[in-house]
Amino acid sequence: MNEPFQLSKIPLGLASFPDPLPLSIIGTAGPNTGMDLRRWEQSPDGRYTADDVNLMARVITEGRLAALRINGAHVRPADRLPMVIRFAHEAIAESGRNNVRVLLDLGGPKIRTRNSEPVPVVSEPSGSSRQPESGATHVILSTRSAESDCHHGIPIVPVSYPGLIEDIRDGAWIRIDDGQVTLGVERVDRAQGHIHCRVLRGDRIDPGKGLNLVGASISAPNLTADLDLPQLDSLVADLEVEEWPEFISLSFVKCAEDVRIFKNTFLRLAEKQGRKVLCAPGVIAKIERFELFDCLEDAIRLGDHTRVDLLTFVESESVETALGVHFPYSLATVQQQAFRYDYVYRQLAISNLVPSEQQLRVHGLDPVRVVRGLYALREILRIMGEVDAVMYARGDLSVEIDPRRTAVLRDFFQMCARRKGVAEIIATDILPSLRQGTRITAAEGEALANLARVRPSAIMASNEIAVGRDPVYVVQEIYNSVVYLLSTLFGRDPVQELVSGYARRNTVSRPDALAGTIQEEIRAALDMLTRKSCHLDYTLEDHPGMVEHIPARIFVIVGSSERETPFTRTPGERLLRLIASQRPGPPIVPVRPGQVPIPSFLDWGVRPPVIVPEFIGQDFNHLSILLKHLAEMGVTTAGERCAIFWLNDRHQVQVFCGEVPQG
Repeated sequence: MNEPFQLSKIPLGLASFPDPLPLSIIGTAGPNTGMDLRRWEQSPDGRYTADDVNLMARVITEGRLAALRINGAHVRPADRLPMVIRFAHEAIAESGRNNVRVLLDLGGPKIRTRNSEPVPVVSEPSGSSRQPESGATHVILSTRSAESDCHHGIPIVPVSYPGLIEDIRDGAWIRIDDGQVTLGVERVDRAQGHIHCRVLRGDRIDPGKGLNLVGASISAPNLTADLDLPQLDSLVADLEVEEWPEFISLSFVKCAEDVRIFKNTFLRLAEKQGRKVLCAPGVIAKIERFELFDCLEDAIRLGDHTRVDLLTFVESESVETALGVHFPYSLATVQQQAFRYDYVYRQLAISNLVPSEQQLRVHGLDPVRVVRGLYALREILRIMGEVDAVMYARGDLSVEIDPRRTAVLRDFFQMCARRKGVAEIIATDILPSLRQGTRITAAEGEALANLARVRPSAIMASNEIAVGRDPVYVVQEIYNSVVYLLSTLFGRDPVQELVSGYARRNTVSRPDALAGTIQEEIRAALDMLTRKSCHLDYTLEDHPGMVEHIPARIFVIVGSSERETPFTRTPGERLLRLIASQRPGPPIVPVRPGQVPIPSFLDWGVRPPVIVPEFIGQDFNHLSILLKHLAEMGVTTAGERCAIFWLNDRHQVQVFCGEVPQG
C-alpha cells in the first residue's frame, strides 16, 4: 500500500525532465536487487536466474539510473566477477535503457575484521560507579591469527591486513563499522602481531566490518593481491572487450602514482591475454584518504588570507620547484618521513611566495600544516589529471576526520574537479532511512537538497539500494526526490537553466538569479582552456556566429586524433569533458567522425555520441553539411538553434551557433 504522501504526487509545474537527469543517479547492485552471490552458488546451475535479472532491470528502470555499480569488495571469489558483469549487462538490456553504464568499484586496501562470530564489547564507565554491561572492555586485534580466540580472557579479533601491525602506533584510535565501534590503542606487540585496545565506544564487533585508522597512514598498495588483481585478471581473460565495464573505480587512492600503476597493470593484463584495446574503460578515483584532507583547510585559509587563486598558485612553476626540490617523493612517502616542513615554508617565504612565519601565525596558521596542505592539494590535482571522474567518498572520510568538516571540503573538492574538467560524484548513504523502507527524514531531505544545490555530476546510492528492504521503492523515492528538488530549486526545466558550476555554483535563491547568457557560460569554460591546470594550451578564436542566444543543443566534435595509450583522452575529448563539467545548460551531444571510439561520460547532459562520416564537420565550411546530416539522423530538427564546438588544425577552439538549415 502506498503512503498517503509521496513525492511522485507533488505537481512539478511545467518542468519536463530529460533522460538522463541533470543530476545522474548511480545505483549499487546487491543481494536485494538480485545480485545475491551466495544464493547463486547454491542454485543448481550455480548462476543467476531470470527473476534476478528482471528485479535488477526494474530497479534500473524505476530509478532512471545512469550507471549500475558493482562493489568488487563483495565479489568473492574473484573468478565470479565476469558472471556478475554479464548479469549487469543482461539487466540493463532487459530494462531497455541502453545508455546505462556499468561501474566496477574495486575494493582496494580496505581493512576488515575476520572474526567468525560477533564479539560483544562495552566501554568502561568514566567517573561513575555503574558496573559495565556484559561485554569485553578490552580487545586484541591480531594480524596473524586466522580464527577468533581469547588471550587471558580478552577476545582476539583477526583483521585482514597483516601490515597494520607496522602502521599502527601507541595512542592511535581505530574505528570499526563506520564508527559504530571506537577503540583506543594501548600497546602494540609486534612480536606476537597483537594490537591491544581499550573499547571507547560501541556494543559489538561484527564479522567483515571495515576498519579505519584515525590520524594515521596505511602503507598498503592500492591494488590488493588477494582480490583486486585476480578480479582484473579474470575480467580481462573471460570477457570480450565489448563486455568490459565502462568505468573502473579505484578505492583509497592516495597519489597519482596509484592511478598510473593501475593503468599499466590493466594494459599489461590485456596484452597478456592478446586483447586489442583501442579505448580503455574510464577511470574513477575515490578520494577518501586521511592524508589528502587532514591539512587541506590550512592551505585553503592561506589562499583566503593572501587572496590568491590557490589552484593556480600550487601548480605555478615557482611553487612546483620549491616543493619538488625539497620533497621529490610521493605524498605518502612525504608524510611517513620525518622531514622538516618548516624548512620548506621558509624557502617559500624567502621567495616571497607566502607570508612570513610571523605573519602566518597572526592568522592562527601553522607553517607545517600549511605546507602539508599544499602537498595534499597538489596531489589531489595530479590525481584529477589522471582520471575521468572523481568520487568524494564522504563515508570513509568522515570516519577518519571530523564529519563536520566534510561539507567545506566537499565544496572545495568540487571546485577543483570543475577546474580540471572531470566529473565529480558524491557517494555513500544519500538517504539511509530508505534502507529500512521508511520515509526519508527532514535532515536527509535537507542534505539531499544541499547536494542538488551544488550540482555534482552524479550521486551514488549504495546500501539504500543494495541491501535496502524494498530497493524498487528506494530508487523511486530517490528519483522523485531529485526531480522535485531540481524543479523547486531552479524553478524551470533544468535543460533550459543556465548555471555556471564554477562561477555561480551556490546562486540558487530564486530563478531570476540564474539568468545569464549562454555566451557568458561558454566563455567561462573556454577561458579555463588556457589554464595550466586543464592541460589544454588552446586559445579562443571568435567568429561572427559566436553564441548570442540560448541554443537547444550543443554539439562537440571530438575529432579523430589517435591516442597515445588506450587510457589517453584526445584533445577533443578533453574539450568535451571541460565543457560538460561547467554545466552549460542545454544537452551536449558528442559528434565523432567515423568509428573512432570515445569513452563514456557521467557528466549530466552528455548524450550518447553520434557517428558521422569522416569528411564532414572537420572545419568551418562543413558546418551546414553537418547540421543537415544530424537533422536527417533525427538528432536535431530544421530551424533548431544549435552551438557547435571543435578544434581546428591550429589547436584553436572554435565556436559557431546557428539554425539547422531547411531541407
